Amino acid sequence: MIVEHLELRNFRNYDSAKISFMPGLNVLFGANGQGKTNLLEGLFFLSCARSFRVSEDRQMIQDDKDAAKLSVRVRNDDREQILSGVIYPSQKTLSVNKRPVAKLSEFVGLLNTVLFSPLDMELFHQAPRYCRRFVDQELSKVSRDYLESLRSYNGVLKERNLVLKGEHVDMVYLSVLNTRFVQAMWPVVTGRRKFISELNALLPDHYQKLTGEKHEVQLRYRPGFVWVQNAAELEKQVEKNVQRDLTMHQSVSGAHKDDLEILLDQHPADGYGSQGQKRMLMLALKLSLCSWIEAKSQKKPVLLFDDVFSELDFRHQQQLLNCLPEGVQTLITTTDDSALREYSLPCRRFVIHEGTIEEKNGG
Repeated sequence: MIVEHLELRNFRNYDSAKISFMPGLNVLFGANGQGKTNLLEGLFFLSCARSFRVSEDRQMIQDDKDAAKLSVRVRNDDREQILSGVIYPSQKTLSVNKRPVAKLSEFVGLLNTVLFSPLDMELFHQAPRYCRRFVDQELSKVSRDYLESLRSYNGVLKERNLVLKGEHVDMVYLSVLNTRFVQAMWPVVTGRRKFISELNALLPDHYQKLTGEKHEVQLRYRPGFVWVQNAAELEKQVEKNVQRDLTMHQSVSGAHKDDLEILLDQHPADGYGSQGQKRMLMLALKLSLCSWIEAKSQKKPVLLFDDVFSELDFRHQQQLLNCLPEGVQTLITTTDDSALREYSLPCRRFVIHEGTIEEKNGG
């Protein structure tokens, strides 16, 4: 999978921008606040139909503008696709080859990106909903079935909670909802559990290659209910807990309470590992994701590394560059490209300054 060309209009600090990338390594160089991260945000939006920085799409529209427009040309083997998005203050439209899509699942993942952002470090100590969002985001890009199951689960959860908040609860209707609740939940939780298990098979090797150190690294899936072996047992658990849910006026347990823990040498990495270790662990997780996506989809994703060199010494910067997956297109933003001067493979370099893009010769 290769991003060939990106166009932005009225997006963040770009009035109008066009940039073409090479298949290998592309470096976006410039001082802070010039628009480097905005380019990656645009690509991420065209991959996931959302920002990785803000919760409201309208924040990506330039002030005093009615809409922001984004378009990317993506090549998969010999096939090219144009993915487009228009962001309005209260809605967005998504298109594939200039044809609007009816469902989010028809768009998400057509451009599959793996992003590292300094914001990812929040995964070590943020609330469980951030960990669930990370897992859901990656699974949804590879599996349309998972995305539809997740949407179904969130819909039933909302309906069930409304019933539980009612003054007079129709217990027959609640029983019907319990069955739908479990039917929607089971593929979500089993999908998450399998995903974490498969990442754990990849993570230690990537961490050792990045650091040269042998540490036990692991992700731990923490379900928001007592784990059972099948959907029938889960339904019994939900029925058993109905009185508690009625008392609390909400669904106390379920997939919406799942959590993820990152372990280093069997300890929670947040309080046990150094900042450097945690940063390398997060990078190893992103490279593991890259391998996992390729195995699942038979397509190489595009790596987006935002400000990846900060807080890494020169040796670890070099190790990261040496560990970039072969044949995977990579975009790196940086304020200091000194590590790249020792990089032996060709790369395309761009200087970003106040929302303008200039290709730098001699890269």
